[in-house]
Amino acid sequence: MPIISKTLNCLNLSENSSTMKIFYLFLFMLLIAPSHVNAQLTINTTFGNLNECDTMTRGVYIVWWDKDFNFDAQVDVTLDSMISYREICLNEMLMSDPPNVLDGHYYNVYIHNPGDANGFFNPYGWGNGQGTDSNGYPFLTLPNGALNDFTN
Repeated sequence: MPIISKTLNCLNLSENSSTMKIFYLFLFMLLIAPSHVNAQLTINTTFGNLNECDTMTRGVYIVWWDKDFNFDAQVDVTLDSMISYREICLNEMLMSDPPNVLDGHYYNVYIHNPGDANGFFNPYGWGNGQGTDSNGYPFLTLPNGALNDFTN
């Protein structure tokens, strides 16, 4: 508290003044509050459909899959891994988030079922990899068999 007392003396502030309360609030926001607060991300998809797909979100990611399948447990593990990899990319490799996240949208990950002619995502003929949607945003497609293949 000595630094705060010296600062208050320099600013000629009494402990009961409204300016003092504003000073403490500013100090709290500057020093104690989190260094960054993530805004709420929104869904922006050209392939997903909330009526036909289940989703799970965590961090900056939203994962989509056909409601005819239950991938909850696998997606839960996959999201934890993706978040861990993202932290390494941002903090150790000094990379930045993709443009969808920077624009306030989730990064879309689509799980599809290769060989299932009735699967919701079948018409797209996806494989395993990165694409760019009609909005110019990158997205990831994973065949259901590669969900927890972390070397993938």
